Amino acid sequence: MDIVEILISQIEASQWNSNEMNDSERRRLVASMERFELVQPVVVRKLAPCRYETISGAQRLAVMLERGFPHVPCVVVQADDASARLLSQALNHIHGHENDGLRAEQFREIIDSFGEGDLIELLPETVQSIGDLLSLGSGDLGEYMRDWDEKQSARLRHRTFQLTDPQVEVVIQAIRQAASILEDVGDVTAGDEPVNPNEAGNALYLICQDYLNQASAPIDARYMGKRR
Repeated sequence: MDIVEILISQIEASQWNSNEMNDSERRRLVASMERFELVQPVVVRKLAPCRYETISGAQRLAVMLERGFPHVPCVVVQADDASARLLSQALNHIHGHENDGLRAEQFREIIDSFGEGDLIELLPETVQSIGDLLSLGSGDLGEYMRDWDEKQSARLRHRTFQLTDPQVEVVIQAIRQAASILEDVGDVTAGDEPVNPNEAGNALYLICQDYLNQASAPIDARYMGKRR
């Protein structure tokens, strides 16, 4: 694999790229590139003479454009439209997982050398999350494993749904109504402090549970006639 320098004016970000960054993530990327420069080349494919398209690295390319970089270190691959999209998804999502014990040890070494500020600036960490990680091994192992099991059983899982604008309005209205019921019974807030930050998720769960309890009127019986 060869890394080549390509004029930044010859590279365009793919319009089909599904990888997005919020403001916090972008600030961390900028901070990382300002500190370490570009250590991971951009992956591109050649569309025509002197014209390339990003497969991986569109966010890094945008930062380099803003800062006036004349050239970009790139890995050039041969890929048709379908292969480019498949490779993009693979590069975005195929990765390993962290060993918390080894990660905690790395954090200790980093903090000893640089302090907590660098971790918070470059990584999606808070003072609380850093403290939780560094506490590994400081207590009784059995207690830690019990606590870990409890956190695993309560771990939130993310799901993505695609809805039209009218459907979104209906879903939001239903979630708000269900959330108000949860708040009335004290499951969402206690005074001014939230008991569970996943208010929308709890509301959606309540809606689904209510539907499943209505065995006498399942959704196919209530709505199938309207769809014919």
